[in-house]
Amino acid sequence: MLEEASEDMKTITFTCETITPMFLSGADQSIPELRPPSIKGALRFWWRALNGHLSLEELKKQESEIFGGTEPAQRSKVIITCPRDKNFLKPSTKDRFPQHRGNYPLSRNTPVNILNYLAYGAYDYREGFTHAFFDEGQQFNICLRFTDEKKVDEVIKAFVLMCYVGGLGSKSRNGFGKIKIIKAIESEDNTATDITQNLPKWKDLLKTTNPKSKFTSLSSSVLLFKARDVINGTYDNALKVIGDAYIHARKNMGDGHTYDTRRYIAAPIVQDRNAFLERHSKSYFLFLDEENGGYTGYILFVPYEYVSGISNENLKKGKSVPPDAIIKFNDATQKFNTKLQEKLNLITL
Repeated sequence: MLEEASEDMKTITFTCETITPMFLSGADQSIPELRPPSIKGALRFWWRALNGHLSLEELKKQESEIFGGTEPAQRSKVIITCPRDKNFLKPSTKDRFPQHRGNYPLSRNTPVNILNYLAYGAYDYREGFTHAFFDEGQQFNICLRFTDEKKVDEVIKAFVLMCYVGGLGSKSRNGFGKIKIIKAIESEDNTATDITQNLPKWKDLLKTTNPKSKFTSLSSSVLLFKARDVINGTYDNALKVIGDAYIHARKNMGDGHTYDTRRYIAAPIVQDRNAFLERHSKSYFLFLDEENGGYTGYILFVPYEYVSGISNENLKKGKSVPPDAIIKFNDATQKFNTKLQEKLNLITL
């Protein structure tokens, strides 16, 4: 049952715009849909990323207090809606991405479009798009209504990171589903205030003295890589720059069918028989930001104690963590980051 929103609730309406195509849908992946549950899931992720200093028990407790939980049943203190108007998101009618060809892993020495590679899963080399999506450059509103004003600042911080660094939908770690905030209007008691200029900056939110935790969260070990040039024109030219940098580093993890080192960056769908890790996402987030009339590409490295903090459910059945796994994990990520710096600038947060 949907919670009813009281008229005197504090409400923040964000007018947003897609920077890159957004693969977002419900159970039917052929129909793109901006879904409040998907937005709340992304907000939860980035709220956790901001609070890695908490113990796991306290983290779960506070997360349930804000976003709702089941044990015991708790209502969410933030209600998310996506009002529709005549300018609401329209499904894409495109059947291909702009072409940016190069020789990439899995291409078997055949030129492959870098955008197709980054969207692999939502895009199939033989079938084309397997997921419907929304094009870049479309505007829409997301409304957040709060039943507890003490939680507003925390949720806003997570929302900003979700938009700019995280994104919405499939392949968001590879640069898709990125959003910029055009305007933010806060309303309460029949008054409305433009708070756009008061929103936190995403770069400021990355700054923290927290140590690494056992899950993806921001810490003092975070690294931010930046493209060396602002790219004018459309998003795809800027996404190609950071995509090329990622592939440059990726190639040094072995070829498409070698997993010994690659598994420490991200465990792939198909693995060798000796793999001990279950599938896990990479600690790298590719994204774009609009700067100086163009786009700048970034890659954010968010390290965490994945191997040393691994739990049994992250291990393949009957497997154990090799004694040298932590050393190999650290060596692999250091090597990957060194290769990224050959193409991108490492900037100080």
